[in-house]
This record gives sequence, structure tokens and C-alpha cells, in this order.
Amino acid sequence: MKQIVLGSMMMLGGIIGSALLMIGAMNFNLPVNGQHSFLWSLSKYGLDSAFYIFIIIATIGFIVAVSALVNKNN
Repeated sequence: MKQIVLGSMMMLGGIIGSALLMIGAMNFNLPVNGQHSFLWSLSKYGLDSAFYIFIIIATIGFIVAVSALVNKNN
């Protein structure tokens, strides 16, 4: 049960962190005619590595939670 909660909290933290970075990046430079994306804005401010780290944290949390669920059912 503890691993499920840990994985869920890791996934939630990663999703919230990446969502906040996406919102912050789009807040400063809105795209003109669809030429720029939030990844361009993140790389402009040097935050692209932080975005990828948050995505990795969310993925690891998902894997931990699912593996705990599978092991609990066996």
C-alpha cells in the first residue's frame, strides 16, 4: 500500500511540475501563427531539462504504482 501511495504522489508531483512549467513558458511568449511552442520557450529560458526531469519522475512514479498493484494481486 505504501508503494502505491509513493508512486501516485511521485506521478502527481511530476505531472503538476511539468504542467506548471508549460503554463509558465506559454505565459511569457504566446505563439504567433503557431510558429513557437512551449518547448521552444522552455529551451529559451533553459528550463527544458527541468521539464524532462519532471516527466521522468512522473513516469517512474507510474511504474512504481503499477508494479505495486500487480505484486499486490499476486
